[in-house]
Amino acid sequence: MQGQLEIGVGTSIVRNSIPEDEVAETYSKTAGVLKALGVLPPSAHAPYRLGEGIYCEDAMIALSSRNSRLSRFWIEDQSALALSPKTLAGKKITIIDNEDNFVRMMKHMIQAQGAVVDIISHAAYDIAKDASDLTILGPGPGDPRNMSDPKIAKISGVCRDLLSSKKPLFCVCLGHQILCRALGFDLVKKRVSFQGKQELINLWGDMEHVGFYNAFVGKSDRDIDGLAISQDEATKEIHAIKGDHFVGVQFHPESILTTNGFRIMRDILCYLLPKRI
Repeated sequence: MQGQLEIGVGTSIVRNSIPEDEVAETYSKTAGVLKALGVLPPSAHAPYRLGEGIYCEDAMIALSSRNSRLSRFWIEDQSALALSPKTLAGKKITIIDNEDNFVRMMKHMIQAQGAVVDIISHAAYDIAKDASDLTILGPGPGDPRNMSDPKIAKISGVCRDLLSSKKPLFCVCLGHQILCRALGFDLVKKRVSFQGKQELINLWGDMEHVGFYNAFVGKSDRDIDGLAISQDEATKEIHAIKGDHFVGVQFHPESILTTNGFRIMRDILCYLLPKRI
Protein backbone atom coordinates (compact mmCIF):
# COMPACT_ATOMS: atom_id res chain seq x y z
CA MET A 1 0.00 0.00 0.00
CA GLN A 2 1.29 3.43 -0.87
CA GLY A 3 0.12 6.78 0.27
CA GLN A 4 1.05 10.10 1.82
CA LEU A 5 1.22 11.05 5.47
CA GLU A 6 1.47 14.58 6.82
CA ILE A 7 2.62 15.10 10.39
CA GLY A 8 2.28 18.49 12.04
CA VAL A 9 4.93 19.18 14.65
CA GLY A 10 6.26 22.25 16.43
CA THR A 11 7.91 23.58 19.55
CA SER A 12 7.32 26.36 22.04
CA ILE A 13 9.72 29.30 21.71
CA VAL A 14 10.33 30.71 25.19
CA ARG A 15 12.76 33.09 26.88
CA ASN A 16 15.80 30.76 26.98
CA SER A 17 15.16 28.77 23.79
CA ILE A 18 18.17 27.59 21.76
CA PRO A 19 17.31 27.46 18.03
CA GLU A 20 19.31 24.28 17.35
CA ASP A 21 17.59 22.48 20.22
CA GLU A 22 14.15 23.56 19.01
CA VAL A 23 14.88 22.13 15.54
CA ALA A 24 16.18 18.90 17.08
CA GLU A 25 12.95 18.64 19.09
CA THR A 26 10.83 18.69 15.94
CA TYR A 27 12.88 15.83 14.46
CA SER A 28 12.57 13.85 17.69
CA LYS A 29 8.79 14.28 17.83
CA THR A 30 8.35 13.32 14.19
CA ALA A 31 10.57 10.26 14.55
CA GLY A 32 8.51 9.04 17.50
CA VAL A 33 5.31 9.13 15.45
CA LEU A 34 6.93 7.49 12.41
CA LYS A 35 8.37 4.69 14.54
CA ALA A 36 4.99 4.05 16.13
CA LEU A 37 3.46 3.74 12.66
CA GLY A 38 6.22 1.44 11.46
CA VAL A 39 7.55 3.86 8.85
CA LEU A 40 10.90 4.06 10.64
CA PRO A 41 12.59 1.09 12.34
CA PRO A 42 12.29 0.97 16.14
CA SER A 43 15.19 2.14 18.29
CA ALA A 44 17.97 -0.37 18.83
CA HIS A 45 17.95 0.06 22.61
CA ALA A 46 15.41 -1.71 24.80
CA PRO A 47 12.16 0.24 25.27
CA TYR A 48 11.86 2.17 28.51
CA ARG A 49 9.07 0.91 30.72
CA LEU A 50 7.08 3.79 32.15
CA GLY A 51 7.19 3.80 35.91
CA GLU A 52 10.67 2.45 36.46
CA GLY A 53 12.43 4.73 38.87
CA ILE A 54 10.08 7.69 38.60
CA TYR A 55 8.18 7.11 41.82
CA CYS A 56 11.15 7.19 44.16
CA GLU A 57 10.82 9.48 47.15
CA ASP A 58 13.47 11.98 46.03
CA ALA A 59 11.85 12.38 42.62
CA MET A 60 8.41 12.93 44.11
CA ILE A 61 9.76 15.52 46.55
CA ALA A 62 11.47 17.36 43.71
CA LEU A 63 8.33 17.30 41.55
CA SER A 64 6.12 18.49 44.41
CA SER A 65 8.52 21.35 45.15
CA ARG A 66 8.51 22.38 41.49
CA ASN A 67 4.72 22.32 41.32
CA SER A 68 4.05 24.10 44.62
CA ARG A 69 3.90 27.56 43.00
CA LEU A 70 1.88 26.54 39.94
CA SER A 71 -1.78 27.43 39.50
CA ARG A 72 -3.97 25.34 41.76
CA PHE A 73 -6.83 25.77 39.27
CA TRP A 74 -5.03 23.76 36.58
CA ILE A 75 -3.38 21.21 38.88
CA GLU A 76 -6.19 20.28 41.23
CA ASP A 77 -9.45 18.51 40.41
CA GLN A 78 -11.87 21.05 38.92
CA SER A 79 -14.97 18.92 39.47
CA ALA A 80 -15.48 20.49 42.89
CA LEU A 81 -15.95 23.86 41.21
CA ALA A 82 -19.37 22.70 40.02
CA LEU A 83 -20.52 22.90 43.65
CA SER A 84 -18.84 26.24 44.46
CA PRO A 85 -20.77 29.54 44.52
CA LYS A 86 -21.09 31.06 41.06
CA THR A 87 -20.01 34.60 41.89
CA LEU A 88 -20.49 35.76 38.28
CA ALA A 89 -23.68 33.85 37.51
CA GLY A 90 -25.78 35.60 34.89
CA LYS A 91 -23.03 37.96 33.77
CA LYS A 92 -22.06 38.19 30.10
CA ILE A 93 -18.42 38.75 29.28
CA THR A 94 -16.79 39.39 25.90
CA ILE A 95 -13.12 38.56 25.37
CA ILE A 96 -11.40 40.32 22.47
CA ASP A 97 -8.93 37.87 20.94
CA ASN A 98 -5.72 39.58 19.86
CA GLU A 99 -4.25 36.40 18.32
CA ASP A 100 -3.34 34.57 21.53
CA ASN A 101 -4.76 31.17 22.54
CA PHE A 102 -4.45 32.14 26.20
CA VAL A 103 -7.97 33.53 25.75
CA ARG A 104 -9.29 29.93 25.65
CA MET A 105 -7.82 29.29 29.10
CA MET A 106 -9.24 32.61 30.25
CA LYS A 107 -12.69 31.66 29.02
CA HIS A 108 -12.60 28.32 30.84
CA MET A 109 -11.49 29.94 34.10
CA ILE A 110 -14.21 32.59 33.94
CA GLN A 111 -16.94 30.13 32.95
CA ALA A 112 -16.08 28.12 36.08
CA GLN A 113 -17.32 31.15 38.00
CA GLY A 114 -20.71 31.08 36.28
CA ALA A 115 -20.35 33.75 33.60
CA VAL A 116 -21.35 33.39 29.98
CA VAL A 117 -18.25 34.09 27.89
CA ASP A 118 -17.89 34.86 24.18
CA ILE A 119 -14.60 35.23 22.32
CA ILE A 120 -14.47 37.53 19.30
CA SER A 121 -11.49 38.43 17.12
CA HIS A 122 -10.13 41.95 17.31
CA ALA A 123 -10.86 42.43 13.61
CA ALA A 124 -14.55 41.59 14.04
CA TYR A 125 -15.15 43.44 17.31
CA ASP A 126 -17.65 46.31 17.23
CA ILE A 127 -18.34 48.14 20.47
CA ALA A 128 -21.82 49.09 19.19
CA LYS A 129 -22.72 45.39 19.06
CA ASP A 130 -21.14 44.46 22.39
CA ALA A 131 -24.05 43.82 24.76
CA SER A 132 -21.94 42.16 27.45
CA ASP A 133 -21.62 43.35 31.05
CA LEU A 134 -17.83 43.48 30.82
CA THR A 135 -15.25 43.44 28.04
CA ILE A 136 -11.77 41.91 28.26
CA LEU A 137 -9.05 43.28 25.98
CA GLY A 138 -6.92 40.18 25.68
CA PRO A 139 -3.24 39.37 25.23
CA GLY A 140 -1.43 38.89 21.94
CA PRO A 141 1.77 39.46 20.00
CA GLY A 142 2.87 42.83 18.65
CA ASP A 143 4.54 46.12 19.50
CA PRO A 144 1.92 48.19 21.37
CA ARG A 145 3.66 51.40 20.20
CA ASN A 146 3.35 50.59 16.49
CA MET A 147 0.26 52.41 15.32
CA SER A 148 1.00 51.44 11.71
CA ASP A 149 0.06 47.88 12.66
CA PRO A 150 -3.68 47.53 11.83
CA LYS A 151 -4.29 45.35 14.87
CA ILE A 152 -2.61 47.77 17.28
CA ALA A 153 -4.43 50.72 15.73
CA LYS A 154 -7.78 48.92 15.98
CA ILE A 155 -7.49 47.77 19.59
CA SER A 156 -6.06 51.14 20.67
CA GLY A 157 -9.21 52.77 19.34
CA VAL A 158 -11.37 50.11 20.99
CA CYS A 159 -9.63 50.71 24.32
CA ARG A 160 -10.20 54.46 24.12
CA ASP A 161 -13.86 53.95 23.21
CA LEU A 162 -14.41 51.53 26.08
CA LEU A 163 -12.75 53.91 28.54
CA SER A 164 -14.96 56.77 27.31
CA SER A 165 -18.10 54.65 27.59
CA LYS A 166 -17.31 53.82 31.25
CA LYS A 167 -18.09 50.19 30.50
CA PRO A 168 -16.29 47.70 32.81
CA LEU A 169 -12.98 46.87 31.11
CA PHE A 170 -10.32 44.31 31.99
CA CYS A 171 -7.04 44.41 30.05
CA VAL A 172 -4.44 41.61 30.03
CA CYS A 173 -0.81 41.70 28.79
CA LEU A 174 -0.95 43.39 25.36
CA GLY A 175 -4.35 44.77 26.35
CA HIS A 176 -2.76 46.16 29.53
CA GLN A 177 0.00 47.84 27.51
CA ILE A 178 -2.61 49.42 25.25
CA LEU A 179 -4.46 50.63 28.36
CA CYS A 180 -1.26 52.11 29.81
CA ARG A 181 -0.65 54.03 26.59
CA ALA A 182 -4.24 55.30 26.54
CA LEU A 183 -3.77 56.57 30.10
CA GLY A 184 -0.61 58.45 29.14
CA PHE A 185 2.08 56.16 30.49
CA ASP A 186 5.31 55.46 28.62
CA LEU A 187 5.76 52.09 26.91
CA VAL A 188 9.26 50.63 26.56
CA LYS A 189 10.80 47.42 25.30
CA LYS A 190 12.25 45.32 28.10
CA ARG A 191 16.00 44.71 28.06
CA VAL A 192 15.28 41.02 28.66
CA SER A 193 11.84 39.81 27.63
CA PHE A 194 9.68 37.86 30.07
CA GLN A 195 8.48 34.83 28.11
CA GLY A 196 7.16 32.23 30.51
CA LYS A 197 8.73 33.91 33.56
CA GLN A 198 7.27 33.55 37.05
CA GLU A 199 7.86 36.50 39.36
CA LEU A 200 6.86 37.37 42.92
CA ILE A 201 5.15 40.77 42.89
CA ASN A 202 3.28 43.03 45.25
CA LEU A 203 -0.23 43.10 43.79
CA TRP A 204 -2.01 45.91 45.58
CA GLY A 205 -0.67 44.78 48.95
CA ASP A 206 -0.70 41.00 48.38
CA MET A 207 2.46 39.09 47.47
CA GLU A 208 1.64 36.87 44.48
CA HIS A 209 3.57 34.52 42.19
CA VAL A 210 2.42 35.40 38.67
CA GLY A 211 3.34 34.44 35.11
CA PHE A 212 4.67 37.03 32.65
CA TYR A 213 4.88 36.70 28.85
CA ASN A 214 5.89 40.14 27.63
CA ALA A 215 8.58 42.00 25.73
CA PHE A 216 7.07 45.46 26.32
CA VAL A 217 5.95 47.15 29.50
CA GLY A 218 4.37 50.34 30.78
CA LYS A 219 6.32 52.51 33.21
CA SER A 220 5.22 55.13 35.73
CA ASP A 221 7.31 57.55 37.77
CA ARG A 222 4.41 59.39 39.36
CA ASP A 223 1.20 58.87 41.31
CA ILE A 224 -2.08 59.72 39.62
CA ASP A 225 -5.28 60.51 41.51
CA GLY A 226 -7.91 57.83 41.06
CA LEU A 227 -5.47 55.11 39.98
CA ALA A 228 -4.07 52.27 42.10
CA ILE A 229 -0.77 51.22 40.54
CA SER A 230 1.14 48.03 41.36
CA GLN A 231 4.70 48.34 40.11
CA ASP A 232 8.32 47.35 40.56
CA GLU A 233 9.81 50.01 42.82
CA ALA A 234 13.26 49.78 41.24
CA THR A 235 12.36 49.72 37.53
CA LYS A 236 8.97 51.52 37.79
CA GLU A 237 7.48 48.85 35.49
CA ILE A 238 3.72 48.63 35.95
CA HIS A 239 2.47 45.19 36.99
CA ALA A 240 -1.16 46.21 37.35
CA ILE A 241 -3.36 49.28 37.32
CA LYS A 242 -6.84 49.87 38.68
CA GLY A 243 -9.32 52.66 38.08
CA ASP A 244 -12.99 53.17 38.80
CA HIS A 245 -14.28 51.00 35.93
CA PHE A 246 -11.15 49.36 34.52
CA VAL A 247 -8.28 47.07 35.54
CA GLY A 248 -5.14 46.15 33.64
CA VAL A 249 -2.59 43.46 34.48
CA GLN A 250 0.70 42.83 32.70
CA PHE A 251 0.81 39.19 33.84
CA HIS A 252 -1.58 36.38 32.89
CA PRO A 253 -4.01 35.39 35.68
CA GLU A 254 -5.07 32.35 33.61
CA SER A 255 -1.49 31.06 33.24
CA ILE A 256 -0.34 27.93 35.05
CA LEU A 257 2.50 30.11 36.35
CA THR A 258 0.08 32.28 38.36
CA THR A 259 -0.42 30.39 41.61
CA ASN A 260 -3.64 32.05 42.72
CA GLY A 261 -4.87 32.99 39.26
CA PHE A 262 -8.44 31.81 39.82
CA ARG A 263 -8.84 34.00 42.90
CA ILE A 264 -7.08 36.97 41.26
CA MET A 265 -9.37 36.71 38.22
CA ARG A 266 -12.46 36.37 40.42
CA ASP A 267 -11.55 39.35 42.59
CA ILE A 268 -10.86 41.60 39.59
CA LEU A 269 -14.10 40.69 37.84
CA CYS A 270 -16.12 41.09 41.03
CA TYR A 271 -14.51 44.51 41.56
CA LEU A 272 -15.57 45.54 38.07
CA LEU A 273 -19.05 43.99 38.43
CA PRO A 274 -20.08 44.87 42.01
CA LYS A 275 -23.79 44.44 41.31
CA ARG A 276 -23.42 40.82 40.31
CA ILE A 277 -26.39 38.46 40.57
